[in-house]
Amino acid sequence: MLAADFLEKFNKHILYSELSSENIAVESGIRFFFPVPRKRGDFVFLGTDAEWRRLTGDEALIPGASYLISSDRDSHNLLPESFKGKVNLIILDLPVGEIIARCNLEEDARNDPFKERQLSAFFRTAALHPLSRESAQDWVENFRYPLHLYIACIVIRPEKALKKSSEILRLTRELRDFFQETNLYWNKQEWVILWSQEKEGNDTIDLSYENFSLFLQERRLNAGISYVGTLPGFYYTHYLTASSSLDLAVTMGIPPRVKRIYSFSQFHPLYLVHLCERSYSAIHPETPFYYMAHPDIVRIFLYDQEHGTDLLDTLYTYLLNDSSLQKTAAVMFMHRNTVYNKLTKIEHVLGYHISDIQSNSIFMSYMVIKYYIAYMNRELN
Repeated sequence: MLAADFLEKFNKHILYSELSSENIAVESGIRFFFPVPRKRGDFVFLGTDAEWRRLTGDEALIPGASYLISSDRDSHNLLPESFKGKVNLIILDLPVGEIIARCNLEEDARNDPFKERQLSAFFRTAALHPLSRESAQDWVENFRYPLHLYIACIVIRPEKALKKSSEILRLTRELRDFFQETNLYWNKQEWVILWSQEKEGNDTIDLSYENFSLFLQERRLNAGISYVGTLPGFYYTHYLTASSSLDLAVTMGIPPRVKRIYSFSQFHPLYLVHLCERSYSAIHPETPFYYMAHPDIVRIFLYDQEHGTDLLDTLYTYLLNDSSLQKTAAVMFMHRNTVYNKLTKIEHVLGYHISDIQSNSIFMSYMVIKYYIAYMNRELN
């Protein structure tokens, strides 16, 4: 790539530049500063300020090479006098991951009509760190379709892994027909969609959920939908919430409000439990996660495990249905008297009346237990 074109591409992010040649050979790939090659060449190296200082301190610069430095401020440790005029130096206010992604984009852009490589590179970069508004806007300007103010992420996965490329291509075309003028791409075993809309939203996106549900059912696909936000720089967070909602709900067998569509708004509490478990396991690696549940809930569950009963499910359903025997019996396909007897047994196990139970604590504790059993694939002893 011509050095002038490179400088123009990164124009907004250049803190300092000093060129010795007209070319920067990014086409040949980018190396990190260490290990240093023994031979001369027009290599392109990439590293941080600290690595740059170490490299120049060792006087290990290679004549003819280009050095890209990731920095968040002007670097005062520039070229040693002996190497001035012999190497290219460019200091950028971008993270290393984003510099790599941007350099790798150019080569395939002309042969990528849907700009999937660009979307994939943006996705990988956003996964490394939150992007600034300005940096995110630089990416958005190069997407195939412009983004509206309000954005969300949709993750779509097949019920079974797709092995034939022809099947992946067919479904990708059908998705593009359904989501017209929408940025989407295939990533391993899922499609990632950068949904955007003009209307303000939070829990739902501006889409016919009924039509989308039918589309998914006909093709045996499932979809996770994030919340709606306004900052594309935090798009990877949107992805995580959509992906995790889909993963958690399908694994645990929790039905969505709309068939095959798993919205983050519905599974938000479960996602909080998921994040809690990650932190809990790091702090208490030797202690089972179910200790996060209320002791009374653990006691009921242990009773269920020992006697083969379903008292915890009964209690949860009862509280969820406004402490109504009739509603609980209808939901659980039981006789009203059967539910009454189960509730009586629960009171016996607890040692106090059900009306004294704090339902908020029960709901969260119930999800902790269900997560521990169904998602973590373990059983209480």
